[in-house]
Amino acid sequence: MKTPEELGVMRGNWRSGDRRAQAAVRVAYAASYPEAAFLALLNTYALDETAAIGRPDARCDAGTWGSVPRTCVRFGADRAIPPALQDHMITEADALTPHHPFDVVTLDARTSARTIRGNSRRCSRMCSEPVVPHP
Repeated sequence: MKTPEELGVMRGNWRSGDRRAQAAVRVAYAASYPEAAFLALLNTYALDETAAIGRPDARCDAGTWGSVPRTCVRFGADRAIPPALQDHMITEADALTPHHPFDVVTLDARTSARTIRGNSRRCSRMCSEPVVPHP
């Protein structure tokens, strides 16, 4: 059996028995969810996540990254990926392809399947309207 390092993954137990860890995950990902819905959400998360994303060599190629129009839905109330970090990632991506920046729309919500599902029409409409430049 290979270790997470050999597989190139980060391993986490989303259903940990540690109540403090569970509470922190719930605040970050699903604070408004009832307990049963929160636990069901955790069942959808994989134990192994790719470790390559955070590595310096996991970068986009400017020649292909900027070749298609793209819209970023920024989640203004997110705690898992705070807005300041989202802004940083958007700024870095736009610096790579200044000729083709993201169209950014902000949804005053947290990132979650429930939020996205409940706002899919709104997100679609926001993504097709003229965009106010991102700060």
